[in-house]
Amino acid sequence: MKFSDDKKSVAINTTSKLTKGEYTVTVTGLSDKALTSSVTVADEKVAKINVLSETAPLNPTAKAIGGVSYQANETAFVNYEVLNQYGEKMTNQTINWTQSTGGKVDVATPGQLIIGNTASAGVKFIPGNKVFLTGVHANSATVVNAEVTIGLEAKAATTEIKGVYNTSTNKLEALPAGFAANKYVLLFEVKDQYGNKLAAPTLSELTYLSNNPLFVAQPTTANATTVTIDDVVYQAIELAPGSQAAKGGTTDLQLISNNTGKVSKYTITADALPAVSSFKLSTPEKLIAGSEKVEVPFAAVDQYGNAVTKHSALTGVTLSSGLTLEKQQDGSAKLFYTAPSNATTNDVITTLTSLVPTNGDYSNVQITVKPNAKGEAVIGLNSEVSTNVAAGNEVKFKGEDLLVQDQYGRTLTKKQVNDWLDASTVENSIVLQSDIANTTIQVTSSDVVADNAFVYANDSTDVFTVKATVAGTVNTEKLVFSLAPSTAAATPVASEIVSASSKSVTFTRVTQSEYASYEVADLGVMYNDGVATGSAAAGYDVTPKVYGVTAAGAKVLLPSSKYTITTNGKLDTATAGKIKDLATLGYVAGDFKDINGVAKDIPVKVTIMVEDGNGAAAATIEKDLVVSNKAVEVNTITFTDKVVNGGAFVDANGTKAIATSRLNAVIDELEDQYGVAKVEAATITISNVSKVDGSALTVVSNATTATNITGAEAGDKFTATFKYAGGKTASVNFVVSSTVTP
Repeated sequence: MKFSDDKKSVAINTTSKLTKGEYTVTVTGLSDKALTSSVTVADEKVAKINVLSETAPLNPTAKAIGGVSYQANETAFVNYEVLNQYGEKMTNQTINWTQSTGGKVDVATPGQLIIGNTASAGVKFIPGNKVFLTGVHANSATVVNAEVTIGLEAKAATTEIKGVYNTSTNKLEALPAGFAANKYVLLFEVKDQYGNKLAAPTLSELTYLSNNPLFVAQPTTANATTVTIDDVVYQAIELAPGSQAAKGGTTDLQLISNNTGKVSKYTITADALPAVSSFKLSTPEKLIAGSEKVEVPFAAVDQYGNAVTKHSALTGVTLSSGLTLEKQQDGSAKLFYTAPSNATTNDVITTLTSLVPTNGDYSNVQITVKPNAKGEAVIGLNSEVSTNVAAGNEVKFKGEDLLVQDQYGRTLTKKQVNDWLDASTVENSIVLQSDIANTTIQVTSSDVVADNAFVYANDSTDVFTVKATVAGTVNTEKLVFSLAPSTAAATPVASEIVSASSKSVTFTRVTQSEYASYEVADLGVMYNDGVATGSAAAGYDVTPKVYGVTAAGAKVLLPSSKYTITTNGKLDTATAGKIKDLATLGYVAGDFKDINGVAKDIPVKVTIMVEDGNGAAAATIEKDLVVSNKAVEVNTITFTDKVVNGGAFVDANGTKAIATSRLNAVIDELEDQYGVAKVEAATITISNVSKVDGSALTVVSNATTATNITGAEAGDKFTATFKYAGGKTASVNFVVSSTVTP
């Protein structure tokens, strides 16, 4: 519906033409009583046929009509229209045509006849000849008689411009400043020297001009097509943005007939897009040490005085090395600075700058880059590591599970702790000291394989193990964690331990008598390969987590020796603490389909019987397990902490090349839908490339597993999209840095 300007009438548009009958329209809300009005509608019918020109131009090409192969100039065109009783054009109406020459008649295109000179080929039309036409619409008994004169071949003589058409919205629209390429076309009709519309004009007979090519580039017919609006077919030529389309302005698009010199003009005016005119930096609120990333506050304003916050609008600003704008999930932008490494013991003063080249707007701030962060003290143990150990069980953890503070009082990330342990030039260590006299709670590490008063980890892969024995009377032990930085030898000695870095953590042995109840964590979904023999899916064993719960509410993981597992499914539970695929007589592919052949999962009941320490059942717990045959595929992508807010720096490595492995380095871990680690090479697609002046960045083998880059310069930007076989994707916005960043 569309209301009139005075809001006193409304036009109702229907999705299809109304058929014969009486229709009632009801209006409510204007008065207490609904307003109604009825209208009688008649079926649409043909009322008139018009021949639109007195001249029928010759057809210069061969054409077959009704089985006769006419040659050049043996046929001619006649335009016509069919109208209904309301004077509206009708399409797809069958009109029976005859003509006085005895030649064949056919519809060349909707609304255009083509007539042959004689019943057989071989005789050309002569300009000036008269032809009498009769058209009959049988159903309505509508008849037209007309006389046309054969004329010379039709040429493009005049044009009528309809307007600018958006091929995305399929609407006539005003052309905006900064318009996108391959989106807008100019619509027009072409008429010949007789006033007839040319259904398929020769577009090379026209010249196309834009008097402001900085806004709209000179049009061409390279991608010419047609667009139909309300049954009218228009010619369409693509409009391409000029080099300064964002500035908008006024342009006259002109279509000139090369045959007659007649000009059609269409004027387009658009205000310039908002553009950054001022970009001011502020001092970061947080401390920054070498090789770290910090947000830098900024304020951007366009030429109209409005704040600019969208990432897509923050273009045309030159930022100093290490600064990068990163797109946020809501489309806004944040500015980050990644500092180069500062391996000294002194602060380094750095100046960050921004410049808007179009008007010279300049801003700068000075920041202090502190020396690289390093571990200063252990302040605790990750809460995910239980300090309650069931008798007969053990707890394992790594150096990354300790909470370590740097010299600035900040807690290091797991990666920072691991990098510290894996330092190549020194042997940094985390040392654990225990009471050697305590045989109830024993401690070992990857480097020391016996209970000792002194165990350590000097690699990120080293594992500490705290084990609670079944026998014994001492149930607690205080373990002391300390840092031993920059030791010369692989094995730290007591003199190298920094006592000021120490933190004690008490581990407690929990015995059977202390459990008030028992719990089993959800079992989730288990993958099965659907092969009855063999255990190809052995990597997908399920290990139930069975807990004893103390009266104080502490959940303590029980050793597998304290419970047994049974199921009602075709699964192997012979291995203590494991649910596995059967080696023989297991599930087959057909088990994972219903009677209609549709894929399904299999629900399995799992029963866990917890022993009371004397062989009897302390508790029997049932849990649901789902067994699935769905193909394993990447489901979860975890990035390294190089990636912040979807962006990362990457160094061109001195060779201006970025290898595939260096793109993949931002991927930390992949997991499938069953929570199992997966190794798979991604297809990497590089897009949104933005080059600095002088850059020769080239993407090699794009959209493959071997995608890499050559010719990169500091400041270049691009997006890498990682796609895996199952369809899972993730994107990272890279900025090329002048220095290697973590």
